[in-house]
Amino acid sequence: MTPLQIVVQAIGIIAMAVNILSYQQKTPKKVMAFLLVGTTLFTIHYFMLGVILGALMNIIAAFRSIVYMNKEKFKSDSIYWLFAFVALYILCYVLTFAVFKTPFTPKNAILELLPVLGLTSSTIGFRLQNAKAIRAYSFFCSVPWLIYNTINHSIGGTICEILSICSIIIGLFRHDIKRKKD
Repeated sequence: MTPLQIVVQAIGIIAMAVNILSYQQKTPKKVMAFLLVGTTLFTIHYFMLGVILGALMNIIAAFRSIVYMNKEKFKSDSIYWLFAFVALYILCYVLTFAVFKTPFTPKNAILELLPVLGLTSSTIGFRLQNAKAIRAYSFFCSVPWLIYNTINHSIGGTICEILSICSIIIGLFRHDIKRKKD
């Protein structure tokens, strides 16, 4: 591994650590602030890896964090934000092939769709007030990102999604499945 590759992977690992720490914050605003830092670092990480769509999606996710951090100011409860973010995700998907010259092959078409599906799921989850539903949507966000990160050799992104999936499964068991049995 070259020194540059080490730096690129280190940025991804730091981004992962910041994202993991976000779940330990007490207020939604602090959670979103940590996620903003994490997504910004992942943006840099993906650009340095040459993974354009991953970087573009993280730019939108950073903007989304700002919107949800300032819920009252931006009226982020509006359904229009959901539509706007999904439209941006789809636009970035198209731009990846049309502007950034990613070859449009069946493999790339599916691979580049994964972050779109993941961020759409998490954006829906951000709008919900039900913890069980948020966990479920978060799971459906993490699985596509895990595949995407693994294929694109993002060590920090892969570990982040593995830890997130484990945490979600534990949360589902502790709070949703176990309670049904009691």
